[in-house]
Amino acid sequence: MGKTIAIQFRRPLIVGFHIVLIVLANYLAFWIRFDGVITDEVKSLFMEMIPWLVAIRGLTFVPLQLYKGLWRYTGIWDLRNVIVGVTGSTVLFYILVHWIFGL
Repeated sequence: MGKTIAIQFRRPLIVGFHIVLIVLANYLAFWIRFDGVITDEVKSLFMEMIPWLVAIRGLTFVPLQLYKGLWRYTGIWDLRNVIVGVTGSTVLFYILVHWIFGL
């Protein structure tokens, strides 16, 4: 019974962990970009944009099935999916931020 529960909650835990890593990586990118001095204005911009980034990453990662499978059985196709997912979501986020929001 214990193993069934672990398997049942495995995918939501993986997705949650990825969301935390997306937010952390982008916060650290802001921190590096602004030399460790994140003003309230920049923090506000970060908080406004991060839900969009998480949503876009999710919309590109799910169809590519990046949350399925085990990493010990990965191959070249999985690497291709990771590259396509990250590149595609980055381009979509860039379009959203620069052309739609005009930032």
